[in-house]
Amino acid sequence: MSWSLVSYQDELRRSVPDKQQLSCCATTTCLLWRASMLASRIITIGSFSAILHPNQDPRSVYLLRWTDSQGNIVIAYPIVTVCVLAAHWLIMTAWIYAQKTTFCAQGDNSTHPVLEFLYNCVIGFVHVFCYINVKDTPSRKRMVFFYAFCLIENSAMIAIWYVQMVVYPESIRVVIVFTVEVLWVIGVCSVIGYYAFLHPDHTSIIHQSNSASWRQ
Repeated sequence: MSWSLVSYQDELRRSVPDKQQLSCCATTTCLLWRASMLASRIITIGSFSAILHPNQDPRSVYLLRWTDSQGNIVIAYPIVTVCVLAAHWLIMTAWIYAQKTTFCAQGDNSTHPVLEFLYNCVIGFVHVFCYINVKDTPSRKRMVFFYAFCLIENSAMIAIWYVQMVVYPESIRVVIVFTVEVLWVIGVCSVIGYYAFLHPDHTSIIHQSNSASWRQ
């Protein structure tokens, strides 16, 4: 999946005649960026969905809901995970829609609102796992928002897993939490290094960064 994202980015640049191609170092850094962020996200989602309630029979993990020893109906964490990801998808879809994408616009500037909305929904689902730039404009603020949002969400989910999964030794839980956070940091360092030093247009990006206002 990481390689697919990097290949998509490379082929997107190839489709524009005046765009320089990614170097070998740039491609490797992009791959590290994508792989780290995806791994952090997938480990978090997988761990959160595998949480067992106290005294829950492991055989009931695949049930939508179950009844505890006191007769209370408890919703299984896989369902909670689906609800969290559905909320994430809705937020991302609304965010992308607010960016006024023109992916489905025709050459005569005619628009197709329904198709554009469906496109936003699909890209919103993609953003459950990774970031894709949907507009040919500086993406710094959009990336900061997305990765900060995912950091908060990942940290909350993996923290709940750490607290709930006392059946595992503390050393294993610490390693999982540490892995999730370190992978995210590696991804952030990779994306900063890519745009600062390895992006084909890094000189103009740095110039825009120095001259742009974060309040615009």
